[in-house]
Amino acid sequence: MALPRPFSILALLVITSMLAACNMPAPASPPGDSSAAVTEPAPQTTGQCSNPLQPVILGATWTYSMSGITTGTFTRSITAVRDDGFTDQDVFQGGVTRTGEWTCAAGALTALSPAEGISGMVQTEGMTAEFQTRSASGITLPAIVRPGDSWSQNFTIEGTQSIGGQDVQSTGDMSYSCTAADNETVIVAAGAFDATRVGCRINATITVTMSGVEVPTEVTSAATMWYARSVGMVKTENEIADIGHSTIELTAYTVP
Repeated sequence: MALPRPFSILALLVITSMLAACNMPAPASPPGDSSAAVTEPAPQTTGQCSNPLQPVILGATWTYSMSGITTGTFTRSITAVRDDGFTDQDVFQGGVTRTGEWTCAAGALTALSPAEGISGMVQTEGMTAEFQTRSASGITLPAIVRPGDSWSQNFTIEGTQSIGGQDVQSTGDMSYSCTAADNETVIVAAGAFDATRVGCRINATITVTMSGVEVPTEVTSAATMWYARSVGMVKTENEIADIGHSTIELTAYTVP
């Protein structure tokens, strides 16, 4: 049986926001001709948050566009950097914001609060929601990524969403496992980049409770992400089973 539309939207947003939360853009250069030369690496962050594929610099901002089954834009900025972590903020089209916390260990980066991203994206779709991350394990992006390397992250969320004036309790168990491949040239609105291709398999079990009845839904997604050294994620192609395809692309970025 097909999911009712509100549940389908939630499933879609969970997968999309997982990808968005795991993607960081980067250095300073305005959008230009897509035929331009491959972008040169920018200086790297030092300390525990120093990651070759994802710079962590206070005040840096990046803008992404989303197309396909989810459309719109969001701008990400790093609002605080600590010895062992940092804080970022997404501002979605329409003004909804998400604040996320990350931890760093010898260059490995881990998102601690992906549920907040789901809450923000649900609100941009005309619903309201408030989710919390209840547990998390694994890492979001390793310190060093070589072709053939694999890593994973798992987390659980729970919260309430309001659909048509009715509050619906929701929980989710999510995991993703990724494997790195070779570098490729990727062209997006922000420029041309020499980027490492990463393939990820995402699995989610989303359970909503209505009138005392729990309705679980299994959602799977196959995503390909491209990370440019000293730049971050520049593009994501995501195919969500039985729902459709979405694309996230870097359109502009600036680093102090």
